[in-house]
Amino acid sequence: MFSTNKLAFYYTINITLIIQAGNKLKPALLKSKLKLLG
Repeated sequence: MFSTNKLAFYYTINITLIIQAGNKLKPALLKSKLKLLG
């Protein structure tokens, strides 16, 4: 059984990882869009 504290802890870790991944992907996506347009 998970305690609510552990669940909240895991959720915050997952959210921060997703945000970090998104921040890394955004510039790459913008560059590829610019390449397609240019």
